[in-house]
Amino acid sequence: MTITLIAFIAHSVSLLTIGAQTLIGYIQTQPQVIAFFKLKTPEENIRQLENEFRLQSYVKEVSVITQSEALEIYREENQNDPLLLELVTADILPASIELKAQDLEYLKQLKEVLENNQDIEEVVYQQETINQLKSITHTVKTIGLTILVVLGLAAFLNTSVIIAMKASNQKNKIEVMRLLGASKSFVRLPFVLEGAIYVLLGSLLGWFLMFAGLMTIWPNISEKVSVFFPTASLPLMLVQQIALGSLLSLLIGGLAGLVSVGKLIKK
Repeated sequence: MTITLIAFIAHSVSLLTIGAQTLIGYIQTQPQVIAFFKLKTPEENIRQLENEFRLQSYVKEVSVITQSEALEIYREENQNDPLLLELVTADILPASIELKAQDLEYLKQLKEVLENNQDIEEVVYQQETINQLKSITHTVKTIGLTILVVLGLAAFLNTSVIIAMKASNQKNKIEVMRLLGASKSFVRLPFVLEGAIYVLLGSLLGWFLMFAGLMTIWPNISEKVSVFFPTASLPLMLVQQIALGSLLSLLIGGLAGLVSVGKLIKK
């Protein structure tokens, strides 16, 4: 029951960490570099720069807003102020290009390329937002990993105590087996397997509890998280989670059994 509770918390934390990482990954693609062209920049130059960026693998999305499109956006935003609409024409609004990178690390590179272009008047780069996202990403990874390590250690110690108590009750039997010529590995194997089975079963039960809870709340959150976390990717993620959890459980339980019985085996 203790291992099941630990496993339930561990699987839940790992799921939340993955979800948070996915959300942050989605948010990371939203900050963009916006560059405004000089007035009267030839259309050919704008399209040429657009095509150059589209060919770059580190550029996720390229969007060009012409002067006429900029005027439409301006009119839509100021439709309740007729005076402002009369004073502004397309000739005084610059065309612009908006770039989204595959990763935050490439945004600075995009900014430098744009600043070196002779047709660019101004570049808007959200440096503070980028730094905050980097900090959040690092924090989420650190917290999630720390919690999982602590829970893994708790499972190891709990299993070690149980196996050590059982091995201690069979101390005389172990001594007799050793006197009769049983090898150390022969004596250790049952305890190693027992520890591995304890943790594996606890991990599977904990995963099923987490899965049941997820399926209970999923109908209420699926629409909200589908923007950054496609529902189609959930089954594969859950399969990977239970597979990795089972492997780690076997390692932790087996190692706990190995360590616990080691002291009772005479050299």
